[in-house]
Amino acid sequence: MIGRALAMLVTAAAIAASPAFACDPYSDDCRRWREDATWELEPSPQEPLWEPGPVLAPIAAEGLHPVTEVYVADIVRVAGPLITYGTETVSETPGTYARVVDTVGTGVASAYDGTAFNGRAALDDGRSVAGAYYESFVLSGGTFVPISVVFFQDDSFLRQPVRQPAPSPAPEPASTKLPMAATSPAPLTVPRVPVIRAGVSTSPLVEPRTEIEVLRGRAIRLWIRAAVDGVTQPVGSWQIRSGDHVALGPSSGDGDDPFIARWDVVTPPGTAWTLAVETTTAVDGLPHVSVSEVIVVVRSPALIR
Repeated sequence: MIGRALAMLVTAAAIAASPAFACDPYSDDCRRWREDATWELEPSPQEPLWEPGPVLAPIAAEGLHPVTEVYVADIVRVAGPLITYGTETVSETPGTYARVVDTVGTGVASAYDGTAFNGRAALDDGRSVAGAYYESFVLSGGTFVPISVVFFQDDSFLRQPVRQPAPSPAPEPASTKLPMAATSPAPLTVPRVPVIRAGVSTSPLVEPRTEIEVLRGRAIRLWIRAAVDGVTQPVGSWQIRSGDHVALGPSSGDGDDPFIARWDVVTPPGTAWTLAVETTTAVDGLPHVSVSEVIVVVRSPALIR
């Protein structure tokens, strides 16, 4: 009995709570009531607290560009005497920005030397390689903040070949031959120049003299002789070249022919006449011609009573 009573109470409560239970389902009032009830029972969708909008790329500052190639390493290629300095990169977009801050040539100093994290290489001769300095930035709070400097090397160098010194000649083995005695050059053969002095004598058997005395106006025979280096030698020929005399015969002849002449003027005291005589004399088989002077003093003959 008690259970049946509870079931009836629950049923009555449900009927009372439902307004559609007591209306005509085909009437306009009931239809409007149901539409209003449906609107109140459907939950209103909740609006989201934040709706993400489209991602906008930041506008780069002057000279900056988005990084699409990332530095990896410095490379050096050697092909014979040619050495090439380059930079290895990979294609990547890390979301950073960069710009060129300095471009330098071979051996040219830069204000950014020593600031790059990868440094700057040098050639064999000590000069710095050519290339460009890049500075990287990140965008933070609308401001570009620098984060690093990197050097991209781009250079080549032709190495000069090293000249090897010429090899020294091998020392020659010591000679076992005895040294040859020094030979002096043969002396030059200078032909001997003899001293020839002509003279006259009054007889073929008398030694010649270079000074004679004669009497004025008297004829005299004189044989021409010659002294070679102080030794009397016969002459091959003779000839009177000059002198104040009166010739009484030929003025030339062989060595055996006498010269005949006279002097007509007495020489003053302290003076004398000269007679130039040319002679041809053989010395060492060769004829030698010389001219000598013979002094002639003329005296006056004695008075005859």
